[in-house]
Amino acid sequence: MNEHDIISPYEYKKANSNYKSGFKGAGEGVWNHTTVRRILKNSVYTGELCQGKTTTVSYKVKKVKELDREDWAIVDEAHDAIIPKCIFEVVGK
Repeated sequence: MNEHDIISPYEYKKANSNYKSGFKGAGEGVWNHTTVRRILKNSVYTGELCQGKTTTVSYKVKKVKELDREDWAIVDEAHDAIIPKCIFEVVGK
């Protein structure tokens, strides 16, 4: 993708917003295996909308607790998919 001048997600976000990344190595505007893997493992790219992945014990306590997937609110086909579900499922194995 670098050879074909396809803009990386970081560069796209940087060009279209005030985006600042917390990922180590951020600022590198090139595609790498980590970027591709994140995309292929993120179900949002299959058209899925996931909410309620985390919670807190209390509004006073800032500690975040990750919830099990069966407790998430998931809506299939919430938007157009970039990755077909069959490819996503193969990558996840």
